[in-house]
Amino acid sequence: MLIEQLVMVISPYPYLQQIKYTEVNLNWSTTISYEVNQILMCLSFARIYILLRYVLIVSKFMNPRSKRVCVMNGCEADHMFAIKAIMK
Repeated sequence: MLIEQLVMVISPYPYLQQIKYTEVNLNWSTTISYEVNQILMCLSFARIYILLRYVLIVSKFMNPRSKRVCVMNGCEADHMFAIKAIMK
């Protein structure tokens, strides 16, 4: 749960508007400058993970009946099982 909360915290903030990250490439003699908010925006796409988990949990492959059938057959009804069942 702590990891999910940290993923949700990653987003661009207004007070980071003017802060830049600069990197020098000596091979091509160039300087590349990134805004910190742009980097955070790219990292904030990791929130799709939360949506994917929600879709798996509300699917019919994660309900109590599916879990009971899986226990009877000796397997676990976890997220990977739901992904494989949806793909099949």
